Amino acid sequence: MKRPGGFTLVEVLVALAVLAIVLGAALRGLGLASRALAEQRERTLAGWVAENVLNDALLAPRWPQIGELDGETRFAERRWHWQLRTLATRDPELRRLEISV
Repeated sequence: MKRPGGFTLVEVLVALAVLAIVLGAALRGLGLASRALAEQRERTLAGWVAENVLNDALLAPRWPQIGELDGETRFAERRWHWQLRTLATRDPELRRLEISV
């Protein structure tokens, strides 16, 4: 007796289970990649805001006074809060600038 062509119910269920596992892993990977991309975008924009604050300090007629300066700027359709901390160095002609965004 010859077996008819086609798949058995068990074979179809196993194939569907394997497909569900593969698709679940792929969706999880896409979700993680999406979050990583959003975080990288935030870091890039924050870096650009910090560079703008630094350039403003460098282009000012005088060096910033030693201490802290807070501010807010609008960039990429968002508001960014930044803090510029100016510290003294061993050389009185130089300043150390730390920027947090």
